[in-house]
Amino acid sequence: MLNEPISASKQFDGITMRAEFHLDSGRLRIFEETALRAEWFPPQSWLAVVSVAGYSTWGRRPNERDLVLLLNDFRSRRVGVSNGDGTRADASSRPQTSMLDKVL
Repeated sequence: MLNEPISASKQFDGITMRAEFHLDSGRLRIFEETALRAEWFPPQSWLAVVSVAGYSTWGRRPNERDLVLLLNDFRSRRVGVSNGDGTRADASSRPQTSMLDKVL
């Protein structure tokens, strides 16, 4: 189906997060379980993908791998939340180098 979004899910400390990208509208949404945590439209949605996945798709046609990278980055930026690898995100230890910082 043409309007079927590209989506990817990942578990962080038992919580499922999902990213979905709609090719027809360019809308990008991130869910934590069933709750919507973030939503962007072009060009912000494209910039969010490009900032973590590189320029292979220029953000307009991300694949599942790109969306997993986006979920990893989104989760790591949540202050005081575990990164899923035993470390904890901390505002003072995060470099502010990604364009996603400006989009978020």
